[in-house]
Amino acid sequence: MKVLHVAETVKGGVATYLNLLSHVTDAQCTNLFLLPENQRTYIESESIGFSSTGRGVSGLLSMFKAFYRVYKNDSPDIIFLHSTFAGLLRLFCIINPTLKDKFVYCSHGWSFNMDKRKIILKLYSAIELCLSWLSAKIVCISGYEMSEAIRIGISKRKLIVIYNSLPESYEFDPDFKPDFLTEEQQKYIVFIGRKSQQKGYDFLDELSRYLPAHYKIVVIGDFEANDFHSDRIIVAGWLSSSKINSILTSARALICPSRWEGFGFVVIESFRVGVPVIGSNRGALPELIVPPLNGFTFDLDNLASTESIFAALDDEVKFRELKLNAKASFLQRFTAEKFKTSILTLYKDLQVGK
Repeated sequence: MKVLHVAETVKGGVATYLNLLSHVTDAQCTNLFLLPENQRTYIESESIGFSSTGRGVSGLLSMFKAFYRVYKNDSPDIIFLHSTFAGLLRLFCIINPTLKDKFVYCSHGWSFNMDKRKIILKLYSAIELCLSWLSAKIVCISGYEMSEAIRIGISKRKLIVIYNSLPESYEFDPDFKPDFLTEEQQKYIVFIGRKSQQKGYDFLDELSRYLPAHYKIVVIGDFEANDFHSDRIIVAGWLSSSKINSILTSARALICPSRWEGFGFVVIESFRVGVPVIGSNRGALPELIVPPLNGFTFDLDNLASTESIFAALDDEVKFRELKLNAKASFLQRFTAEKFKTSILTLYKDLQVGK
């Protein structure tokens, strides 16, 4: 079975997803990856690049041309489209209707759930609804994503929920000891994310006000110190996965103040190392975080409510329970083996249905 994966951008969660797909299916599938030339290094497998100058007309035309060339040369059995702009390739069904039976689409977070003007969200909804008829199957990364798809009119028969997952093993850098990890009695929570409105990093200054006096927030991502005003916030910048795991493992919790979230890879990355998560009650986060077992949720309109949550982290008995439950949540729901079974079943069902 030959599967062609196409993505218009692969930074962040999409890259994690594609690398996992490659690892869990390489014995059963030949995976081809068509990606922007300047982002191919994010993928561990060999890939085919296309010129991309961003999400303008020229970048989309370059992707369309590259897709047509690869499709003609390699004749894939399944075409897996990742994220909104790659999803536009389904328009090829207009000139070749047989492609419909090959297309699998995953939005990796619906565009119509973003924090945008209502008229724009209605346009995104209409586009996704129309294109849904040009897919054999649509993979939703959470139950929340499926319910949102059904809400705008996408047929439930087109949809399948397959949770994002991670390998059980992970890299760890035991020699990485930044200053804030060596301070006596220092406790901290961690924020990991892009400098994006979606991730809610702008809430961190206010959230830091509700921390116990001896706590700090460690920020990992494309940030600078002047992005924040609180002296309770430490900016670590971008770090390798092994260094992130070293910091995360010793944290009291991960904080996710997202405005919208189709899933939240950082949540299960945290669960994997046995660290609880404090997340907003937006998107799919309440589907992953089960208070008071593996973490807590809060309302972005009531940040003061986090004061009691942070205080709970200082209870050593409660904290040990949270850690054990966080690890158990990962093993029960988000392992690569579960993901592999679901993906291969999907592929086989598509082949049988032809």
